[in-house]
Amino acid sequence: MMKSQIIRKLKLGSWNINHVRDKVEDDDFVHIVNNYDILGLVETWLSPDEDIDIDGFYAYSVVRNKSKVARSYSGGIAILVKNDIKHAVKIVDYSSDFIVWIKVDKNYTGLNFDLYIAVAYIPPTNSSLYRSKCQIDPFVELTESVNAFSALGQVLIMGDLNSRTGSLKDYVVDDSTKYLPIDGMEDIYN
Repeated sequence: MMKSQIIRKLKLGSWNINHVRDKVEDDDFVHIVNNYDILGLVETWLSPDEDIDIDGFYAYSVVRNKSKVARSYSGGIAILVKNDIKHAVKIVDYSSDFIVWIKVDKNYTGLNFDLYIAVAYIPPTNSSLYRSKCQIDPFVELTESVNAFSALGQVLIMGDLNSRTGSLKDYVVDDSTKYLPIDGMEDIYN
């Protein structure tokens, strides 16, 4: 008799939150967060003594060092994980200011592989952050870590990559909800 395999689906998301502190008290924000099992937030702008506290979620934050001339913190990455799956998610690399890697254990998902997820914020090339903090091109750093984690399992990248498009548009020209596989999104856009 064959053993049936149960595959657990995960709802994943990513959001350039542009300062999370005031949003955690907003009911609409909390409602959106609750739709996900794992949510990557970039540009959290948290200081080292601040936490993200959302009921039902564990938050792991990486705070970027504040510039000597800055009035407040900027940047930062946070990963929100529902408490009931926290046991299956492990932070595996946070050595970069721009990329945090987590592993979702295959024993939880029922897949034949571990899932490695990068939550990344790649600054625009013309920004002062890019000029001051990027000794290595962040895309090179991301590529090298993708190669390393691909040897261990499957890889997913999410975040704000500020793509280098040259003279091409950096957005979808004929955008519509026709291809969005998310139930209920049509109501938002129509």
